[in-house]
Amino acid sequence: MKPAPHHIHCGNYYINTHSHQRLAWVVQRWVLMDLMGGYIWGWPRIGKTQAIERLQNRLTTRTGEPIRSFFIPQHDTHVPGDLKFYQYIQSSLAIDHDGRVTAASLYGTLLRHFMSAGDANSERRVILFFDEAQLMTRMHYVLLLGLVNDLQRLKYRPLIISVGSNELPDKIARYHNRDDAQLRHRFFHAYHRMYGLRDEAEVAHALSWFDSPQPKYASTNGYVADLVPELYEKGWRLASHAKLLWTTFKAMAGDSKDHGWQMAYFCIAVRLLLCDIMKSDGELTLTMVKAAISASGMLGPVADSGDGLTNFAAA
Repeated sequence: MKPAPHHIHCGNYYINTHSHQRLAWVVQRWVLMDLMGGYIWGWPRIGKTQAIERLQNRLTTRTGEPIRSFFIPQHDTHVPGDLKFYQYIQSSLAIDHDGRVTAASLYGTLLRHFMSAGDANSERRVILFFDEAQLMTRMHYVLLLGLVNDLQRLKYRPLIISVGSNELPDKIARYHNRDDAQLRHRFFHAYHRMYGLRDEAEVAHALSWFDSPQPKYASTNGYVADLVPELYEKGWRLASHAKLLWTTFKAMAGDSKDHGWQMAYFCIAVRLLLCDIMKSDGELTLTMVKAAISASGMLGPVADSGDGLTNFAAA
């Protein structure tokens, strides 16, 4: 039997960064403020989708009851008809229907599904996250408005959260006119900008995750202990090199450092350091960190000379 690959190679782990913690606090605040809608935006690869998926069903009412939430990605940029829109939501949520493929039947199925979710708590709340919301059109929101209005008429309390890239604020600015007041009031009452790792302390916090035991992710002693055990035994820790990683990132990122070190690229760089670059003497140099950041793809496509993309002999 082949040994199972280490979790660092599968990517199925989660680092609860300061940015993710701020996001959870903000959305919980929106619930307590009884908002009907808000939006979250940030640059691509920041970690928005992972943070939202982690947040799902962890939000609570004032009395601590869990609130069911649903994650609905967006892919279609075309203006949909009502049938197509309801079909897309239903398929995204893997909801069965009775076979009558009409807009009215699908709408009724969705309405009942969200009502059932709202019945799970005494405040009758339900949360819908729409990912990649920069792809949503005005017609998407007009159709969604009908669903929200019906839920409110039936005494349910939906919260609609649009999640998107750095394009989202410009798209939403189009609704800041008199004719779209209903959409603005329902869906864009508040916003939160999400960042990547923005300073040395946040980098150190993220690096400490790799240093620490992670039993949930099949690592009794931690990823550093798993991958460079000799160094770990000598007391070598990634978090103690946070300043080197952060200053190198800033120097290489240029203006893009303003939105932080995207988690996707950060995790790739750390994986390369631990799995491919680190030497047994434990020395972590500027050249090594530069090699990992460059190979992570943060600066654009990585040139492959044909002798192996992870040939870090220069490091």
